[in-house]
Amino acid sequence: MKTPVELLQEGRDRLMRDGWVKSAFVSTGNRHCALGALFGTELILTTRQLSETEFYHETDYCHAYDLQHPSVQRAHGYLLLALSEDFRKRHPTGIPSFNDHIDTQFNDVIALYDNAILAAKEGAHEDYS
Repeated sequence: MKTPVELLQEGRDRLMRDGWVKSAFVSTGNRHCALGALFGTELILTTRQLSETEFYHETDYCHAYDLQHPSVQRAHGYLLLALSEDFRKRHPTGIPSFNDHIDTQFNDVIALYDNAILAAKEGAHEDYS
């Protein structure tokens, strides 16, 4: 399995390449929300066959499956930590609330990833030193 840094970088790259979407895990045009970009589509599609409707709307299933792996848990944790403490207190659902918030723009999501990647790199040094 990839490291949290690699997963976060791939998520950021996926957003830059395919685009970003609000209110959906992934759009029909393959744009992803902040979590969808982290989890990607490859892992979801290998778990079971999903109809198109399920694929685009079963974010709870996808979220629960992917978070079982420790590297994904850690990458997700770095994204959560990159949110401001104030935002986390006001929006307990975290990343989905941030992604879908009326004021959130694409650059905000990219900045979230940049901050999470930096924190993960710093954390990797602490984990292996």
